[in-house]
Amino acid sequence: MVVWDPGDRASDEQVFEIYDTFQEFEAWTGVGTVCSPGVKIHPLLGAGGRTSLAGGWLHLDPSYLPQAGLATRHELCHAWDIEQGFVSLDHPDIFDGSGVEPSALYPTDRLRRMESFALACDSGWSDRGLALGVDEVCDLGLVGDARRFVLEEVYGQAETSWPYRGEAAIGIERRAFHTPYISTMAASGGELFVYRLERMERPDIGGWAASPPDDGEDPVLQYGTNWVERVDPWSGRVVSRIRIPTDVWDPSGWSLLDGEPEPLLVRVADEETRAWRVGADDTLHEVPFPPIPSIYQLDEGVVRGDTAWLHYHDGDAWGLRAIDLEHGSVALVPGGHHPLWIQDLGDALLLREDQGDERWLVWLETDTGASSRMSLGADGLVQVAQALPDGRLLALLQFTDPSSGDELTVPALLDPSEGGWRMDPSACGAGRLERPLDDSVTMHPRLLLADGEAWLFEELRGRSDSKASLTRIIIPPR
Repeated sequence: MVVWDPGDRASDEQVFEIYDTFQEFEAWTGVGTVCSPGVKIHPLLGAGGRTSLAGGWLHLDPSYLPQAGLATRHELCHAWDIEQGFVSLDHPDIFDGSGVEPSALYPTDRLRRMESFALACDSGWSDRGLALGVDEVCDLGLVGDARRFVLEEVYGQAETSWPYRGEAAIGIERRAFHTPYISTMAASGGELFVYRLERMERPDIGGWAASPPDDGEDPVLQYGTNWVERVDPWSGRVVSRIRIPTDVWDPSGWSLLDGEPEPLLVRVADEETRAWRVGADDTLHEVPFPPIPSIYQLDEGVVRGDTAWLHYHDGDAWGLRAIDLEHGSVALVPGGHHPLWIQDLGDALLLREDQGDERWLVWLETDTGASSRMSLGADGLVQVAQALPDGRLLALLQFTDPSSGDELTVPALLDPSEGGWRMDPSACGAGRLERPLDDSVTMHPRLLLADGEAWLFEELRGRSDSKASLTRIIIPPR
């Protein structure tokens, strides 16, 4: 193809963008689906038009050069439509032209329907395999008829990362238990641990204290007691509990990290950062830990042996860092990783990262630093995920039902070896994850493995109540 620019109006970057758009469009639609010699850049007159298609050339008005890629793709969509025999006119139920205002440029219903097709098409291909699968099973319309048509019919040569592969009988067994002020849960050695604050009312101040204890005053009386509790996931019963030192009075800034052989309790405060291993003997063993500026807090982390991998801001920049828990030394992990969550796979870390509109799973080898990644698509549906021992991923897909406005959470199984994903059709209705509190908001949901089972922990906050909710997710065999 050729970019013809007699007025030399386009920059080199804009010309390259036009070329790239042609190549991208051909890769998504298939070779030869659009036969055009190229793009002519020149002023367009009449009817206020900026772009037009005539004689096989794509015509681009110079005023559209700042959006050269989008404008070129819009005209390529028109060209595809025409060369495929005016597909847009064969589907009036999908492309009815209602979103295009009548004007001198679009005076007829026919032109408005063609334009509505190009508008649905010109955003290009995006990896919507998860949303398309949810629509296939639940008939929710997450993608929309016009966008679904474009993705399946126009951009049919593009590869979807996670195509839907069929049903999986995923069970849901809610075990909600009323335990106020649990803010984090971790797994270690097949057990579950929680951090909990027992707040105490102060009649003399009419509520809970929000300032450090006065000199000589017991911090427990000033605010409450912090605990690390070992919890039986089947009953929600506290098996044992460890009282956090009373010199650490403030309830904010706590993180409880998954770890083998022990979880790690971390406290980020203005004064200092402190960390403790949670011992099998129900004692806390403080370990050296580098400072973390409290304004940034701790983002994500996991522990294996004497190393903790954490994502946090050290005052200069965010980064994934490896911390030696014997000496307190810290090293930045190369590769520019910025995970939303981290899991330990034994010889590698599983990270979830976002780059632009794309979501990625990253497998990072801790010995060599080598990494590989797999796209999660552009849906943004995967809220959290947990790697299972058989290599599959248990994921929570969260989205809004377009018809009711309800927030839905659906468990799904992603299988990298199969190259697809599965869900239980009952999750569309009665089998979906319900909230045990009206008007509840989920805080920090986590998927954990304990006692050979998968568990979902949610801190649920309602208008007048709160619960620490634990749900068993029953995984079918492969």
